[in-house]
Order: sequence, then C-alpha cells, then structure tokens
Amino acid sequence: MENVPARRVGDGASQTRTGDLLGATEEVHLELGDDLAVAALQIQRGDLALDRGELSKAVELYSQFLEALDRLGGGPHGDRDVAYGLAGLASVLAERGRDEDAARIWERSRRRKRLVFA
Repeated sequence: MENVPARRVGDGASQTRTGDLLGATEEVHLELGDDLAVAALQIQRGDLALDRGELSKAVELYSQFLEALDRLGGGPHGDRDVAYGLAGLASVLAERGRDEDAARIWERSRRRKRLVFA
C-alpha cells in the first residue's frame, strides 16, 4: 500500500480561528463551572490539534477528556463518549506510525461503540 500523507482539514487561518473560538468558549464554560461542556470542548480541540499535526497537544487534550469523563462519572452518551476519546488516542498513535498500538486501542473503542449501538 502506498504511503499517502494525511489529509488536513481546513487551511491554517481557519484552523487558527477555530482554535481561538474553541478556547474562548472553553473559558466561558470554565467560569460557569460546566465541566461536561469543558470536556466536550477538549475532545474538539484534540481533533483540531490532530488535524494540525500537533500530536503531543492532541494526546494531552484527549487524555484530559477521558480523565474528565472518569471524574464526572461518564458523559451524556455513556460508553460512546469514552470510545471517541480512545479513537482520538488511536489516531495519534497511527499518525506516529505505531499501527499495532493504534489497532489495539481502536479495538477497545470499537467494542465500546458496539455496546452502545447493539
């Protein structure tokens, strides 16, 4: 199989604007004490960091999202929320060329999604 560069979403300017808006929105929800909304924004910021190739930042944000879910006793979508966080971490591993590790986490993510949609 040919190595094809990952497709990045949006140009640099739109990604910067999106990041700024997500950051500002997170600040509002932090002030309101809305931890669930902050967690939701963390996964979105993780996805944006992944798209930008900021892999360490993406890992940090996906990890914060999963830690928040644990602290809050889960998200509004139950196991599906955890699956999304795991899928983000798996995507980072795949970007780093750690395909076997990524596959193991994707499998965990898939199992969690199956529990939700079965």
